[in-house]
Amino acid sequence: MRAGLARESHEYAWSSARHHLGWVVDPLLTEHPLYWAIGNTPFEREAAHRQLLEQGLTVEQTRAIADATSKGWALGSDGFAAMLEECTLRRVRPGRRGRPRKLVHQAAK
Repeated sequence: MRAGLARESHEYAWSSARHHLGWVVDPLLTEHPLYWAIGNTPFEREAAHRQLLEQGLTVEQTRAIADATSKGWALGSDGFAAMLEECTLRRVRPGRRGRPRKLVHQAAK
């Protein structure tokens, strides 16, 4: 929507909104456990999802998504990032800022 590709989230061709709002059944989608947790019935889940879409993202969430996207880092919990690093054998989060610390060798006694 921010990019001007659609006026509403459900109008965007690649959005799962129509499915999660109960308008269509998309056999390619599998609901995340968090989706199931937002309501006990399909009606409750659809209403809760509609409310989340209407709420939109906070400035902080938008900034975090843009930052992760532009820098190529994963966005999620530390546990999620650690799992990704283990599976992909590459860093998915930024390292410590600045130059690496010098190793100080102790003199032999």
